[in-house]
Amino acid sequence: MSEREKLLKDIEAFIAEHDMPETVFGVRAMNDTALLTKLRKGRSVRIDTAERLRKFMASHKSDRRPKKAAASQAAA
Repeated sequence: MSEREKLLKDIEAFIAEHDMPETVFGVRAMNDTALLTKLRKGRSVRIDTAERLRKFMASHKSDRRPKKAAASQAAA
């Protein structure tokens, strides 16, 4: 698996966990609504861009609770 594919997989897991539309992720992280579409079509990213995306995901404070946290609290 290439670094681009790993990054895309991590982004897809992040947006699923945070119930975030991919266009919203693209705008918030890089000001690019088509970011994920471009990555899926094979667009490469520079190292600094990948670092910026990972930093965004690591520091993201969601307006909503992540799906997993919400589900576990609902079950309790």
